[in-house]
Amino acid sequence: MRSNLECTTANSLPACCDLLQSYYKALCTVEPQSPISLDKDHINSVTFTRYNLELHEKEEIAKEIARLKSGIGALYEAKQSSSKGAAQQLLDAINKLETNLNCNLERAVKENDRVYLTRVPPASSLLPLPAFSMVKSLSMNEVLDASKEKMFASLVPDSSAKALSKYTETLDDIIRTQAEKLQQRSELAQVRLNEMDLPDSILALEGNFTLATALKKDVEAVNICGGPTGLEAEL
Repeated sequence: MRSNLECTTANSLPACCDLLQSYYKALCTVEPQSPISLDKDHINSVTFTRYNLELHEKEEIAKEIARLKSGIGALYEAKQSSSKGAAQQLLDAINKLETNLNCNLERAVKENDRVYLTRVPPASSLLPLPAFSMVKSLSMNEVLDASKEKMFASLVPDSSAKALSKYTETLDDIIRTQAEKLQQRSELAQVRLNEMDLPDSILALEGNFTLATALKKDVEAVNICGGPTGLEAEL
């Protein structure tokens, strides 16, 4: 009997190993897909919400209602099939998004019933959302070519270039205005000094005034005698 039990146990071990291996493989491959799928559906619903705002601004109320219904349905199916094992933060975000979608749908339906009165198309008739490129493709040879004068000019957005141009123009205007004010005040000071009838020696301090002939000769004579020091010695 003992030998029969040992034989039975030995024969069942490979089967148990195969069963455990299949179980762990299922845990590693199936379980993680649920949160990932839920996250994907959440991102898609957020995309629908953003696009619905554009439809509302364009007053395309029928398409907005169809998109909202499609987004709510996708969220509901995702919660039913993929909520197990998902992070609580993701579930809270999905519940909040679902509440917002329901509120927007209720508002859109009321507006359509009271104002637009348009027929809501089925979700299957709607075109897929337009794709948006998140990265601008550039050739590395063109970007790294140092021979070009403006190597990274194409990487600067138009809005930034316009803002920089506006800042430069404003700075130039301020500098030009201040220079004009300085020129006007200098001319006004020159006129007032002339009106004061100051001695020629004081006016000569401005640098652009020529000494009178007699005064110039006196200065030259003092310099010949050794300047102020020589003049004091003679006195």
